[in-house]
Amino acid sequence: TSEQSLRRAQQDSWFDESLFDAELTPEGEEQCHKKQAKRMLASQDLHCVIVSPLRRAMQTAYLLLKDRPDFKQINFIVNPLCREHLHTSGDVPSTHAQTASYARKLFPRVDTESCFARFANRELFYVEDLAHEDAQTQTLIMDQMQADPEKSPAENCFALMTQVLPDCMESARNKLARA
Repeated sequence: TSEQSLRRAQQDSWFDESLFDAELTPEGEEQCHKKQAKRMLASQDLHCVIVSPLRRAMQTAYLLLKDRPDFKQINFIVNPLCREHLHTSGDVPSTHAQTASYARKLFPRVDTESCFARFANRELFYVEDLAHEDAQTQTLIMDQMQADPEKSPAENCFALMTQVLPDCMESARNKLARA
């Protein structure tokens, strides 16, 4: 059936490494351009916007807010705790350096440092914050990185994710601890 085909295609996308920290799809961009969302945000007095480190979230914030007359005065804060849980390839974020570079291209006033300061290794923030409730998963990822240092952190993390799918690598308790 078409529902089964759709489900199979969705599951195939879970394993697509090209979707690491993916950008918005054309459909997502189109949704950002809808006047209703922009009109609602235009009526809000914004001084600060907290945004996920995932590219698609930063793009969404940019596309929704870039046309505001006060866009250059809005403070954007990239907060690593506002990311999605580690479940599929699209949930694997870029490194801090890549995230900060991307955010600086989009936002005139952006803080990419203060929320990352608590991490011993900012480049692996999404692995380090598993320590709340998923210390065993964190250890597995770190061991995988040491076993295969030629792979990027994202590739090593994803290698383990594919072993647990369709289950999620990050527990509900850890997601709650990040909230």
